[in-house]
Amino acid sequence: MKLSILILTHNRPKLFIRAINSVLSNLPEYDIEIIVNNDTNDIDEIYDDRVSIQYHYYQHDDLSRVYKYLFDLATGEYIYYLEDDDYIKSNFFGHLDLTVDVNYMEYISEPTIERIGPLAAYKKLSTNRKINHNNEARKFIQQFDDEEFQLGQILFRKEQIKFPTGNNIHNDVVLFERLAKDGCSFKYIDKQTWVQTTTGKNNISFPNFNKDERFC
Repeated sequence: MKLSILILTHNRPKLFIRAINSVLSNLPEYDIEIIVNNDTNDIDEIYDDRVSIQYHYYQHDDLSRVYKYLFDLATGEYIYYLEDDDYIKSNFFGHLDLTVDVNYMEYISEPTIERIGPLAAYKKLSTNRKINHNNEARKFIQQFDDEEFQLGQILFRKEQIKFPTGNNIHNDVVLFERLAKDGCSFKYIDKQTWVQTTTGKNNISFPNFNKDERFC
């Protein structure tokens, strides 16, 4: 079993270091590869003898093409996208189930904490845990809030998906909808396994924070 962790980084060399080190400091026993694309050519390449790490410098005005470029390079059976201004927690690999098609993981975002405070943010997450997640992805996706959804919430089997392209800020939701088809095996992970931040200042996941010129 092999997992491909795909990291996109753009104009954020210091945040990239935090993102990749969050993986390297918590490596699992099973096989993983890390594939990085830096389209601004401004990072120091980090390597580790324990794991295969590749660096690429592909550029395209349509950001979805950069995502797909990494998707096509991946040789793992499973895919996980890690944005450069996010990072995984120490419990990330321990909660994954690499026998199902899709893992869906919870998180608390920094924007939510800043808006309503940490206690209210946790309660908001707790209400999400009460929705029906009876191991059926199709039923689950009909209930979840797509405005709160982040690409880092899903880890998925590569062969399950035809990757969405087109310069669309909601491609992450489109991808999950394509994954969540009838017969798809699914695990809902109610633990916070990664941290979603806006420290990059041009966050592509939140339209109100987005200053990335690659989106139309």
